[in-house]
Amino acid sequence: MAEVINHKARAHSLLSPSGSAKWIGCPPSVMLEESVSSSEDSNGSTEYSVEGTLAHEFAEMILRNEVMRDGSVEDDPDYECVIESPFYYDGMEDDVRVYTDYCAVRLFQSKIDWVGREKDVTAHIEAKVPLTFLVKPGDPLRDMVKDDGGSVDFAIVTPDKLIVIDLKFGRGVRVSAEENSQLRIYGLGLYHALLTDIRWGGIKEIETVIVQPRISSIPSTQTNKVEDLTEWLDKTVRPAAAMALQGKGELNPGKHCKWCKVKARCPAQRDLAFELAADDFMDDPALLSDKELLEVRKKAPVIMDYLSSVNSYLFDQLMLGRKVDGIKLVEGKANRRWKDETNAIKTLQDLGFEEDDILKKTIQPIGKIEKLVGKKKFPDIVGMYVEKPKGQPQLADADDPRDEYSSADAADDFLD
Repeated sequence: MAEVINHKARAHSLLSPSGSAKWIGCPPSVMLEESVSSSEDSNGSTEYSVEGTLAHEFAEMILRNEVMRDGSVEDDPDYECVIESPFYYDGMEDDVRVYTDYCAVRLFQSKIDWVGREKDVTAHIEAKVPLTFLVKPGDPLRDMVKDDGGSVDFAIVTPDKLIVIDLKFGRGVRVSAEENSQLRIYGLGLYHALLTDIRWGGIKEIETVIVQPRISSIPSTQTNKVEDLTEWLDKTVRPAAAMALQGKGELNPGKHCKWCKVKARCPAQRDLAFELAADDFMDDPALLSDKELLEVRKKAPVIMDYLSSVNSYLFDQLMLGRKVDGIKLVEGKANRRWKDETNAIKTLQDLGFEEDDILKKTIQPIGKIEKLVGKKKFPDIVGMYVEKPKGQPQLADADDPRDEYSSADAADDFLD
């Protein structure tokens, strides 16, 4: 049914599940993105995406060694490669284990629910699912996606329910499972693949789950009936997919434009940003009511995101050597740094300066000390010297699942 995929070798897909909100919301964006050169793509690999890839690989390693079998991730031949990566940070394992522990608990619960009923419960890690189902059977357009595939981070298959669990490692924007087209497509794709096996003909529901440990320990979930998702597929997804593969439809700017390669040059995106700015930013914000300020806050990200994409595009063009009238690259501010610490230290010591005045000694990061003494012994040995400080207050929408920050604490933090 499914094969293990390599995160680093994902095939390019016109109808990518991760980009589904974009091509469903704005079908012509697919072929417009295909038409531009790679130099116009400002959404390439960043330290954040590389960090996310590492976290996914670490999570997969833990699941394979400790959930799918009774082993230890530290025995995995690639374990050292992960923890020695420059993108591994102190605390990454704790963050990743929020996700893997959740997967383990859900799998255990599912097996308990079906114990003694002569029914199978199976689990799949990084399972690749075909995307041909996104185009109607018999439509020649299927040939354009016949080799495409998406991957499910972790899936639990029971006789009557399919559970799709996705790890999101970003900490900037909370991603919800509610109406999430990416997870819905993953679920439907896996469901269609499972239909070839008579054991799974009784699946009636698909539950989609997002675990985003660096924002909240509380997963976001949604359960849909297969018949409802099938209706969504036929009425919304397949028509959009057909238009996308043919380059048809109207440009439709919105939240789905965030990772669009051509956003900076999109006339519809420009028109929307100017329209919103004209509507809300002509008056002094200090004179607006709280309700009006909230409306401004809701619309501001669209404008700021568009301006950011324009700046990124122009910066990339100048870095490639292209001249753009009216702007130029200049050297930014840089701080001094030691280019030869060894000789600097020796010279200062020769002049009689004390070592304590020259060098700064600090304890190793918590993760390294925990590995040194052992994870199980760590709490008893030095756990009493570790604390997790309270996070700084930040704005969030009212439906955010995290507890509200107390106004008294916020006032104290502001004064501090």
